[in-house]
Amino acid sequence: MTALAYERHGEKGPRVLLVVGIGVPGKRWRAIAQDLARDHQALFFDHRGVGGSPLPPGWPQMADFVQDVVTLLDHVGWKTVHVVGMSFGGMVAQHMVRQHPDRVLTLTLLATHAGGPRRLLPDPRGVWHFFGVRLSRHPQPLFQRAAQLLFPAHVADAQNKTRLGYQPHERDWDPPTPWRTLAAHLHAYAQHDARAWLRTVPPVPTLVVRPGHDVLVAPEAVDDLVARLPHAQVLALPDATHALLREKPPEIAAAIRALVLSTR
Repeated sequence: MTALAYERHGEKGPRVLLVVGIGVPGKRWRAIAQDLARDHQALFFDHRGVGGSPLPPGWPQMADFVQDVVTLLDHVGWKTVHVVGMSFGGMVAQHMVRQHPDRVLTLTLLATHAGGPRRLLPDPRGVWHFFGVRLSRHPQPLFQRAAQLLFPAHVADAQNKTRLGYQPHERDWDPPTPWRTLAAHLHAYAQHDARAWLRTVPPVPTLVVRPGHDVLVAPEAVDDLVARLPHAQVLALPDATHALLREKPPEIAAAIRALVLSTR
């Protein structure tokens, strides 16, 4: 375990942990954390090797990412928490509720899946643009690839791609994630397969958020996840993409609030 860089927002209220996706800093959550901070406490962090968090030697397992979370919670004194995970963060959250069910009060899973060979590789276009983003070192090609990664062509025109794709990339993905970090994260990602045990984890109140135009996690993969969580609620966002943290912060914050409120 390495010391993770983190931010806390809010002084009182239910405690919400926000777990970001692969190879990006925790500040992707900032708008939602600031919204929640009006009546909740929100905590987000940089995964190992990202932003302000160092990368330990070796090749991490998914269990190492879970242990990072648990150690951080112990550090800030949060025994139990409402867990929210986006994409790879949603996979970490699935393993956390299996390994530490006593610490998870609710579970919110955004744009993520249950794993397995059919789900680990996204649409070929998503793979192409994902690595195109990582290979780009000059701003304009990088921003163009970021927009193509986040938005299928039929979803947004060039103006919307600039507003929602290039600008968030410039703010949130600078500097680019080191290749060593990306390889470490992908190593853990490749091990994710919750299909056999999701139905057996303790049934905490769960919400699954399904963006309708995601080219990295296909909507059908989210449907498969929902089928394995029969007690879960579903929030469908038909016009959202994998950039839903930027596109839909008020809707996501409201959904988290509603789920938390349902347990009080």
